[in-house]
Amino acid sequence: MDIKNKLITVIQIFLVICILFSGYKIGSYYLAGHKFNKEHEELRASLSEKKPAANKSEENPDASQGEEPAENENGRESSQEKASAPAEGKGDGKKQEEAPEPNFVAQLKAKYPDMVGWITIEGTDVDFPVVQGKDNEFYLNHTYKGEYHPFGEVFMDKDDKPDYSDQNTVLYGHNVRSGHVFHDLEQYKEQAFRDAHPYIDIDTVDGKKTYEIVAVYTASAYDPYRKPNYSQEEWEKFRAWVKGKNRIKESLPDRDARILTLSTCSDEEDRLVVHAVLKD
Repeated sequence: MDIKNKLITVIQIFLVICILFSGYKIGSYYLAGHKFNKEHEELRASLSEKKPAANKSEENPDASQGEEPAENENGRESSQEKASAPAEGKGDGKKQEEAPEPNFVAQLKAKYPDMVGWITIEGTDVDFPVVQGKDNEFYLNHTYKGEYHPFGEVFMDKDDKPDYSDQNTVLYGHNVRSGHVFHDLEQYKEQAFRDAHPYIDIDTVDGKKTYEIVAVYTASAYDPYRKPNYSQEEWEKFRAWVKGKNRIKESLPDRDARILTLSTCSDEEDRLVVHAVLKD
């Protein structure tokens, strides 16, 4: 009887330890997510006035072309007269131009040298800085500040040019089940979601680049989707390989195009891969 009671006690203690450990892991995961959200929300808030707003003239091209300057008390002033009028308070009539302020990515890079851009995908929670380390391991578990965090950061492959000028630029990010980093890329397995949200925006020190999503598939980490540049023969083989795996109806363009590749973990195989082509 004593042996049976002791066995029951041992089992109970073991179960309590398991419950406590599980609670600790769940709590740690929750706190990690909270910290990650807070840190990135604060960064976005600090950039809200610096990040470029939507260009209204691009959305409505006729708006600026048909618009006339407002009337003053002497009648309507022409655009040319306005342009040639001396600035108020300038005795010599010469307009003194100030050097433009660096864009928000350039300002971030001045503070965080590994910063190489900012990625935004409309319709998802992907809205993060992009960094590039000396290897492809550091930013798996460090933020743009260089601080340890299990969610890591979105980062560019160490072998790619930071100006996105390679034929194929690869960005990595974790598929965090709570919805962080690149988790929302899972939605691109459906054609309808791709059609509703086909574009990826990358802000760089030189301005904004917009890419259109053309391929989504799962692959092994050892498959040939991460090369910075391909020969013509390699590219044709790669295009055919992607075509056979692609979940959406679009396709990779000719070799001359510039491709952005997003890579994250997948439930089905090792990696979920999204290819997008730079728009003119």
